[in-house]
Amino acid sequence: HVLPAMLRKFHEAKINKHSDVTLWGSGTPMREFLFVDDLAQAVIYALENKLSDHLYNVGSGKDITIKELAETIQKAVGHQGEIIWDSSKPDGTPRKLLDTGFLNYEGWKSKISLSQGISKTYDEFAEAVENNKHNLKIELENLRNDGFKVIGYGASAKGNTMLNHFEVDLDYIVDDNPMKWDYLTPGRDIPIRSPEDMKNEEQSLAI
Repeated sequence: HVLPAMLRKFHEAKINKHSDVTLWGSGTPMREFLFVDDLAQAVIYALENKLSDHLYNVGSGKDITIKELAETIQKAVGHQGEIIWDSSKPDGTPRKLLDTGFLNYEGWKSKISLSQGISKTYDEFAEAVENNKHNLKIELENLRNDGFKVIGYGASAKGNTMLNHFEVDLDYIVDDNPMKWDYLTPGRDIPIRSPEDMKNEEQSLAI
């Protein structure tokens, strides 16, 4: 889970004016990663060849520190802010690495490097975000045409994502603490209402 979580963190920091990214721990634990296409090829290789055993570890056979992973993702995303390591948070297991020697001896090895896999994954992620953004805008516009209001609840990570990640045009924001929205809506004139106002709103779409 660490890789996709970092990918999203760096992407959202990038679109939020390259804000700093805070990560847990020291960055020293080591982890192994395998691109899904390599895993699929390993399965096909096992099916198409007569192997001497029935159980094998499938992996890249290489591990890197979490710090190196973060820097690789940062470069792929194009994030230009700082990486802050919160040493008050736990590191987790120092090292996780599979022994892939048996499968390597049988003739299979991974081919896709970590940097290649991350770049390909981010490109597909960014394309999906743009497609979803386009489709979401069309859907919300259709709902507005049907008389609905598009509102946002609270200055949460979800609210930040809807405003900045998907660039959703909100009709208004519902929050009992409007000050929390100051850093989310620079230059955007979005009315802020209290939760009590919702009681009088007949048609609304909360996001």
